[in-house]
Amino acid sequence: MPVLGYVPPVPKPPCVVVLPDSPWMTQAAMHRSAIEVNLRMLVVISPRTAQSATLDSENAVAGILDDLPPQFVMLSVGPPTLTDIGPQGTVATTEINVRVTMKG
Repeated sequence: MPVLGYVPPVPKPPCVVVLPDSPWMTQAAMHRSAIEVNLRMLVVISPRTAQSATLDSENAVAGILDDLPPQFVMLSVGPPTLTDIGPQGTVATTEINVRVTMKG
C-alpha cells in the first residue's frame, strides 16, 4: 500500500496519507531533550460494498499497526467513514492517530 506525505488532489485507493496532527509537536514529559510528534495516518480504501469496505479497512489498519516501529504509539483509531472526493466518487477512510518520540 503506497504511503503519501501529502494529500493528493485525488487519492487512489488503497493508500495511506500521513499528515501532522494537533498539537503537532510537544516536549516529551520524561526527557526534556526529546520531542513528541503527533501524526494522523489516513487509510484510504475503495468502498466496493459497505461490508467489504469495513473489512478491508480493518485489515489495512491491523497491518499498519503491526508494521509500526516501536517508537510509534497508537493513540486512537477512528471508525471507517465514507468520504466524497468529488467527481471521482467516494472512498472509505479511517484515521489512525499516532505519537512518535524523537530524542534530541
